[in-house]
Amino acid sequence: MPEIIISNLQDKIKIDRDVEGLLDDILSFAISREGTPKEAEVSVALVDNGYIRELNHNYRFIDAPTDVLSFAMNESSSGEEG
Repeated sequence: MPEIIISNLQDKIKIDRDVEGLLDDILSFAISREGTPKEAEVSVALVDNGYIRELNHNYRFIDAPTDVLSFAMNESSSGEEG
């Protein structure tokens, strides 16, 4: 099973062990359904609007918050999926 990393980088919503367990269960289910390689890593960062706005600006050149940002599992040096 791939490693699952959940990082809570916000303080507006309390994320307790129950919520972390639920997220882990959901991610484990999705990983098993997708046939993700064992050596893969799935990382989820829970952030506030300011932080995701900064990421959206840096990676997509859109200066606004968004609900979700995702990054390719494999990227070549040219930025295209490999």
